[in-house]
Amino acid sequence: MKRKSIVVVGILGLALGLVIGTALQTWRTTHTSATGAKSNGERVYAMDVAISSMPFWIEPKQTWQRIGSAVPGVHTTFGGPADSDPSKQIEEMETLLSTRVNGIVVFSTDPNALVTTIDKAVEKGIPVVTVFADVPNSKRLAYVGANQVESAKAVARLTMADFQERVKPNTKALIAVGKIGAEDQDARRKGFEEEVGSKMHLVTPVVDNYSPDTATEAIRAALNRNPDIKFIFGCDSQSAIGAISALKELGKKPGDVIVTGWDSESVVLHEIKASDGGLGWVHATAVLYSSYMVQTAFSLLEADHFGYLYPEAANTPTGLKIPAAPRTIEIPIRIVTAGNVDEFLSGQVK
Repeated sequence: MKRKSIVVVGILGLALGLVIGTALQTWRTTHTSATGAKSNGERVYAMDVAISSMPFWIEPKQTWQRIGSAVPGVHTTFGGPADSDPSKQIEEMETLLSTRVNGIVVFSTDPNALVTTIDKAVEKGIPVVTVFADVPNSKRLAYVGANQVESAKAVARLTMADFQERVKPNTKALIAVGKIGAEDQDARRKGFEEEVGSKMHLVTPVVDNYSPDTATEAIRAALNRNPDIKFIFGCDSQSAIGAISALKELGKKPGDVIVTGWDSESVVLHEIKASDGGLGWVHATAVLYSSYMVQTAFSLLEADHFGYLYPEAANTPTGLKIPAAPRTIEIPIRIVTAGNVDEFLSGQVK
């Protein structure tokens, strides 16, 4: 039943995207929006993300920019602090609010820090959609992303099934996270802990601050403390990269320690491909449909702007408005292994 519901919400996102094309054809005439960013029918949508310097953002950024260049009347901006400092992101968000944008897509590494700012935007009539990680206690319109806990469990199950002979109660495994307290990182860690913890011995997790250098140092230190670690599960895009460097520095060989990553970093995908011949350092990685998630977020903002997200038919006789879209839209991940990595390498955004 859960799988069916995930498919349904995925189809919802696609349907919204298709509706936009039809709606735009009929709305090319002058139209004044509720938020009033432009008075001639043009809309301005902003995407503001934490740790914007990470390579992960190449694909979402290009998708967002292409939306701005392809959809008539739409202008898009992309920005955000290079690190995970929420105070910097709040400053940028406040600047956006002063420019009167029509909607904002947000990724934050802190599920609490941006609540007030997001609520302020909504109270000004500017809808906000969170992507990849949620700010659940805010008044955001919807969250578009993956079920992080179940995604991590799926990666762990596949990996342990592929190396059943190593999975024993005394086998040591390490989890690397980008940041403690980040909604997506905590959820992924929880998934790994729940799936792995009952089957192997989990050592103290390490924090890599979304940095390959920090990941290398933290994982190397963990391996020095526990030289018999056999599995490393990464929760962010830099975890596996740091693991590779640490293992090389310690004189390990591919396969001595089984490594999994997260996201579609080029180096990780190439290491997965090499693993088919026993020469790669990474066994698998979880990949988000990041471009599709961005498109779905945009579709929600456009539908809200033009008034067809909540059609009159969805209202009850008593005046109660029934939401036409779920507050959480889950889009499943793909797990990349040597068996399907070529599909991702051939289509990777440069």
